[in-house]
Amino acid sequence: MAALLACMARLASLDPVQGRRLLERAFAGFKWEEELAGQFLACAGVLSSYWIGANEFTPTDRWMRELEALVAQDPKMISPRSRRT
Repeated sequence: MAALLACMARLASLDPVQGRRLLERAFAGFKWEEELAGQFLACAGVLSSYWIGANEFTPTDRWMRELEALVAQDPKMISPRSRRT
């Protein structure tokens, strides 16, 4: 799973639109399977693709809500270091 998502994230850095499409599909699959770690990674990849493309940030609202819902389900998925900020 991690290797596949890493490849998708790499694609998102080279071609943000195509990479985002793959990551969105991966997220939907992980959500259907209730696989939280995969959802976190795919969601992070989608958000990164918007920042890499730096052309439109409005769609990130949906993904930020998804990320907030994932954190609410399992706060331990967030690194202790990132919670200190």
